[in-house]
Amino acid sequence: MTSERQGADQVAADDIPGEDWIREASRELRPSARDADRVSDRVIAAARRLSQSRRLLITDRPGVEVSSVVLNQLLFAATRAHTDRELDDVQIGVGPRGVEWIRLGVIGRYSDDLQALADQIRAQVVSVVEAALGPDTARGLADAVDVDWTDLQT
Repeated sequence: MTSERQGADQVAADDIPGEDWIREASRELRPSARDADRVSDRVIAAARRLSQSRRLLITDRPGVEVSSVVLNQLLFAATRAHTDRELDDVQIGVGPRGVEWIRLGVIGRYSDDLQALADQIRAQVVSVVEAALGPDTARGLADAVDVDWTDLQT
């Protein structure tokens, strides 16, 4: 097909009858520069908060640190794998000696034995911290693991 033929078969958007309203709407609905700046500011602020919420955690191995984001993900995965429950929140309290406490928001079910499941989750948390940060870091942490329950209606 020659380029002359292709040109004859092509229709410009301006040539489509009755489509003026679409072009006009796209011009009217185009975000203003102020809207774009506002969205950009929100995205940048969220990215800064996200990067600031990541902390490096000390481990038993000198010179080795683990990101709190990594520990969060390990805790999410381990809880899901070992208890078949989802977490809606993980908070890690960090002090001068490293991890001082962990709070988990767990989505429970109505038939759950909350105390037994919380004990199981605490043991799993300690196991994950031992594997990621070392046994010295995890020592005594079992008493500093809070399990908060959230109802989920199914």
